[in-house]
Amino acid sequence: MQFSGEVTDAVVHRVGTTQPVFEISRRDGDSISYLVAFGANAPLAITESRSIVIAELELSATGATRLTLDPQLTLLADAGGMRGDRGERHAAPVRHDASSARLNAARALAARAELKDENEMNRIQSAFRILLLLAFAFPATHAIAQAVDHVTFSSVAGNGTLNVPVYIRDSAGTPLGIDQPAGSRIQSYSIRMTCAPASAVQSITFTRAGITAPLTPTFESSPAAPGSVALLDNFDETTNLIPFTSNAALPGNQVGQLLVTLAPGVIPGTFITLTLDPLLTQLTDEGGTPATVETVANGRLALVNGSITVTAAPAAAAAVPTVGQWGLLLLTLALALVALLRT
Repeated sequence: MQFSGEVTDAVVHRVGTTQPVFEISRRDGDSISYLVAFGANAPLAITESRSIVIAELELSATGATRLTLDPQLTLLADAGGMRGDRGERHAAPVRHDASSARLNAARALAARAELKDENEMNRIQSAFRILLLLAFAFPATHAIAQAVDHVTFSSVAGNGTLNVPVYIRDSAGTPLGIDQPAGSRIQSYSIRMTCAPASAVQSITFTRAGITAPLTPTFESSPAAPGSVALLDNFDETTNLIPFTSNAALPGNQVGQLLVTLAPGVIPGTFITLTLDPLLTQLTDEGGTPATVETVANGRLALVNGSITVTAAPAAAAAVPTVGQWGLLLLTLALALVALLRT
């Protein structure tokens, strides 16, 4: 809401006993914003009149003041953040009573507005007294982040042949997941990785592991090229449901592993990046439904790259000297001669 006139104080007060799950009010120059959200366990009780007062605006002003609701940032939403229709824009003059230190702008507007009927008055009073979930309490760039699933490559250190675990985290609330109805589960994935410098790696294989190891895919492929490898798996949801744990702690459930053999002579301290391909890494259901596919581009998937830090090769064990058959015979004769001399 914006003020036109000199307003010294402006405060929004919530009305009623229903406790919100989130509430904030901010004053910024000639405007004030109010954001409130109510949970499913304590929803707003709307009366038969289809209106309810949830907050009142009190202000102190010198002279006439006009209050204007922002038509772009004034809106209602359900508990999940789905927006309904924005309210109509209404503005009316509010005359300040000099004998009063604070003025209830909502009541003044209701008293002076020329309304055709009581239903319209109730609608405007309800909107004016801030019954809304306002996106403008925060900048648009700070919108509530949607849930995303994750694909993660581990970071390891060593030499020789190394095992790099690969994980998928199934987050609740995404289009695909163990929390979704049948037909909307993560049953297929394409994961492609590139490594650099490629010269530090002799070979890479990408195989199933963890929760997918005992499953039988309907399709599986692991195409590889110098410096890159991918794994594509598809599973029948009815017979081979991937048993993800919803909202498991990061990095989630292990679904695969890289076996990386380092090139001979690679220098200790070499840092090898394992970078997930944001275009070819994606999660889908068994049938690959386009509407629920999860990619980086559509904001439903986050990628966590991995790395390998090359360490010094273990020191070779010292060689144990050995003797041949003739050496053993000479050793036996020498010991016998020493025994005879002592006697």
